[in-house]
Amino acid sequence: MNSPRFLHRGTSYPLLTWTSTMGCWSWSLPAGKAHSCPMESRTPGSICNSCYAQQNRYRFPSVRNAQLARLAFLRSTPAACESLLTTFLLHHTPAYFRVHDSGDFHSIDAIYMWTSIVHACPSTRFWFPTRAWVFPHWLPALRTLASIPNAIVRPSALHFGDPPPSIPGLSAGSSSSTTPTPSTYDCPKALNHSTCDAEGCRTCWSSIVPVNYRPHGRPLPGRPVPLTHRGSMIA
Repeated sequence: MNSPRFLHRGTSYPLLTWTSTMGCWSWSLPAGKAHSCPMESRTPGSICNSCYAQQNRYRFPSVRNAQLARLAFLRSTPAACESLLTTFLLHHTPAYFRVHDSGDFHSIDAIYMWTSIVHACPSTRFWFPTRAWVFPHWLPALRTLASIPNAIVRPSALHFGDPPPSIPGLSAGSSSSTTPTPSTYDCPKALNHSTCDAEGCRTCWSSIVPVNYRPHGRPLPGRPVPLTHRGSMIA
């Protein structure tokens, strides 16, 4: 199965990415405050300072250019972007879909768009990790999205070692800590450097239990080093 494609400035790009470690299609945008992460934090201890989506393969020109084109396509022609996404999902009905393996909701209109898509595609379960909960005026839209049975909207912690955020109306939150609490599910994929399929786990899409993703990666250049340990979080 191939991703649908779209044109941007005369070049064809894939609309979606296949994330092999999760075994599903995903929607990937360029991370960072200048792009799709208006909630990015650069305070000491912030997970954003070690953002995995600004490192490693995400720095490859082919990946970066496709992400930038995707965001431009979404911003310039949101109706066309929504239609292409919905058509693909309705035709192929994947069981699981990851929204934002890189990036986040760049605007409240993006939340509305995904709400429409999730409503239209009830046979697919959608996982939305997000830090958009920090914007109080976006919370009603996030709660509407989270109220759809096939949507899991997990508020992500802001700092290493923070407990999973508990936001009324949203799904259970996620954290990034080397010592998760007993009430938090420790992601086996992150713990064992494995895959969701190998671990037989789809907790992120199907449970209300808080999830902890073990830190990995390294601080980004020019960012404060985490206060307690090095690493980054699966956002």
